[in-house]
Amino acid sequence: MTRHIIFASISAFLLALGGCEGERSRTDEPDRDRVAERKVDRAGERAGDRAAATRDEFIRDARARIADMNARIDQLEDKADAESEQAATKLRAQRDDLAARLDRAEDVVDSEWEEFKADVDRGLTDLKTELDERF
Repeated sequence: MTRHIIFASISAFLLALGGCEGERSRTDEPDRDRVAERKVDRAGERAGDRAAATRDEFIRDARARIADMNARIDQLEDKADAESEQAATKLRAQRDDLAARLDRAEDVVDSEWEEFKADVDRGLTDLKTELDERF
């Protein structure tokens, strides 16, 4: 009989202890949810910062490539023959178009960024190829 009483007492104690933990975890849930939301928010901010840095890096790189090509266009124009001057005029128009597109880069929405970037990169590659053919 005392064994049954001891077993019943231990069982009741364990049930009560388990019930307390359940209560505590339910009251802690809003705190855990807020912590999780903050972690997600911070992760999103970091991802946004990385995306902005990547955009800025691409724009800086593209502008540097345009500056390099501008110097080569000047060299082409310095050849002073009619064909080179015509080519330089055409290449400057392409360069101006690329520069204008880069000026609008900040306005490109995230969902269109990759396409925009590929388009500008393709334009820069085409301009470089045409310049390389002239030298």
